[in-house]
Amino acid sequence: MAVKVINETGPSATHQNDQFYELQLTDKLGLVVRQQKYTNGAKQASINESSPKADMYILRILYNKKWITKSVFRK
Repeated sequence: MAVKVINETGPSATHQNDQFYELQLTDKLGLVVRQQKYTNGAKQASINESSPKADMYILRILYNKKWITKSVFRK
């Protein structure tokens, strides 16, 4: 499973001109499957995880001091 995160700029962007500092992929029970930290911040990144089984996962993105949560489904 590959998840690509891109911080889009523009009038409809949620976090315009912000960088994210951490990504977490957790299973539906909240256990961290994969975690990546970016000390200098990033505007785009990919999480490649080949081991998760087909299920629902939660992608947590840390923008400055605020977590954003998105659902990710693996078929």
